Amino acid sequence: MPGRLTSTLKSMNELYDVTVLGLGPSGTVAAYRATQRGLKVLGIDPKGINAPSTIGVWASQLPDWFPDEAVASRFTPEVISRTGRQVLTAEYAMLVPGWEQQLGGFDVVEKKADPAITVLYGVPAQKRRPLRSWFQPKSDELLSVMSEDDSFIDIVDHLWITTTPSTMSARQLAHGLVVPEGSVPEAHRRGVLMDFSPVAGFPEDGPVTFSYRVPLGDGTWLIEETILATDGDSQTLLAHLEAKNLARLEQLGIATEDIRRTEVVSFPLGPRGIPGDRARTPLGLALGMIPVSRRTSLDLSFLAGPWGGKGVKGEAHIGTAGGWIHPATGYSVGAVLAGTDEMLDRVLAGSPPTSRAWRVNYALRRFGLNVVLGFSPAQYQEFFAIVLGLPERDLLDYLISASPWDTARVMVRIILRAFRQTPSTALAVFRLAPGALFRK
Repeated sequence: MPGRLTSTLKSMNELYDVTVLGLGPSGTVAAYRATQRGLKVLGIDPKGINAPSTIGVWASQLPDWFPDEAVASRFTPEVISRTGRQVLTAEYAMLVPGWEQQLGGFDVVEKKADPAITVLYGVPAQKRRPLRSWFQPKSDELLSVMSEDDSFIDIVDHLWITTTPSTMSARQLAHGLVVPEGSVPEAHRRGVLMDFSPVAGFPEDGPVTFSYRVPLGDGTWLIEETILATDGDSQTLLAHLEAKNLARLEQLGIATEDIRRTEVVSFPLGPRGIPGDRARTPLGLALGMIPVSRRTSLDLSFLAGPWGGKGVKGEAHIGTAGGWIHPATGYSVGAVLAGTDEMLDRVLAGSPPTSRAWRVNYALRRFGLNVVLGFSPAQYQEFFAIVLGLPERDLLDYLISASPWDTARVMVRIILRAFRQTPSTALAVFRLAPGALFRK
């Protein structure tokens, strides 16, 4: 059993094995699965357990433990480029709004906890010093988690799971409209993950968008216009997406007066860099906070290396914070559902939360995103015409595979096809590659 901590909140007097910062989809799944292992879990989020109202995942990513009643609909989607369409055989699933509320069983504190503000580690001879503290500027409250005693092992042996990222500038943006199924013409009642076909009145050299159209399982459909990745001005682009989505709706033959609600999406496509999560050791902890002055300290924990003793639980980033989001597509919840148990296995055994292969795979995907961000609108369209024209196995490997070998293989195939079909786009990839390697 990991070393335990006790919360100093007035309403709480409990000991915890795991603290989860952020209870969006990723944090909630991590907290729930840790609870299912018999661990005492504290979740901290000002919104409590929460998730966006519409989330889709590939059915193959749903684990056995996920409640059947939390799945609203399943369908085999289409993908449409400007040069063709493909109907996939793999199932896509939409989750029921509120699915995250079925994954409880742990204590929740509805407070803001920002680990970037203050980080304090307990040391011997300083009884009850906070292990970690979060200052809440708006309320002048201090939410502290105290070590049960002053021993090093209790301090290093507690597992922190955080979903708070230091984000990259690139974001995915979308404007969605929910309409009754009866308003959708029969010919368009097919789930579509990406439709890059043009919309009348919007020039070819403008921001490249695609339409995402899915049945929500409650008699309604979501029609969403999306910019896959951009580092442009969000407000300007969201206004563009709204106008284009309304035009798309008209083009599909759906009356605007039938709109039931609007959804706006804006989220970062990952962290600036993958956090250096690793198992903590007593020596590494001692070297990690060497006082230099009253306000600064020196982190030499990397010197502990293999001499620091047996690693034990430390900090694990999950979701966007840990790079669990596919930076070139925005997919993340499916990866979290499929991979959280393995992450917990690793960190509870004293290993980093992700493997070297996982980190290589992320680096390849991140490189792909950085290249795409440098494309002109024409190159963007040509590139995704190639991607969406791949055989289904290759397309799914590009979208969801956790293997760097699969990702690299598909990337090579994309480049080879680009040389044959649109040499200028292939050359653009090579021109953009050096900068893409180092872009943050």
